[in-house]
Amino acid sequence: MVRNVYLLPRIILNNMTMPIEEISIKCPKCGFVFRDFIRGSINLNLDNFDDEYLDKCMFATCPKCDTRINKGVLIVGKDGVFNFN
Repeated sequence: MVRNVYLLPRIILNNMTMPIEEISIKCPKCGFVFRDFIRGSINLNLDNFDDEYLDKCMFATCPKCDTRINKGVLIVGKDGVFNFN
């Protein structure tokens, strides 16, 4: 029997947007450590976040040197396609 190995993650991620977690980020440019938040995944089929909020979910900005840092968030688009940003 052949099983779809992607079925379980699709079921899990299609049912929720991950809650906010506080994280520490070390700036790769200046080494400054600061607090920010992350959502491990976002499902746009369930939540209608605006572009500004999605940008804050995907990127952090170092308060010391203004370097933009990618947080690595999994986003399920309205079309059901998984995008890792």
